[in-house]
Amino acid sequence: MDAYGEEHLEPVRPLFEARGQLSDLPDDEADAEFELRLRAMETAMARLDAEGLFGTGADRHSVVVTVDVPSEEGDDERTLRLNPPEALVDWAPKTGA
Repeated sequence: MDAYGEEHLEPVRPLFEARGQLSDLPDDEADAEFELRLRAMETAMARLDAEGLFGTGADRHSVVVTVDVPSEEGDDERTLRLNPPEALVDWAPKTGA
């Protein structure tokens, strides 16, 4: 797995840390907080994509953008939402791999 450009996300890390550790929350609150964080990451990636960070036109089609959490459901759906079909030609969903 590649986390290309992860260093650019460092300014965001304190924002998540300020919300507390998921393990310190009751299960139902932890689940809701986890989902909130995933939605925030997906929204951020979609905004960066709209700004052209991952390329435009044909260049964009060579990048697969993900918000991926190993062993969690929803990764494939997020990947499908975040990418144009042309970028996913060689991508294999986890459910179909």
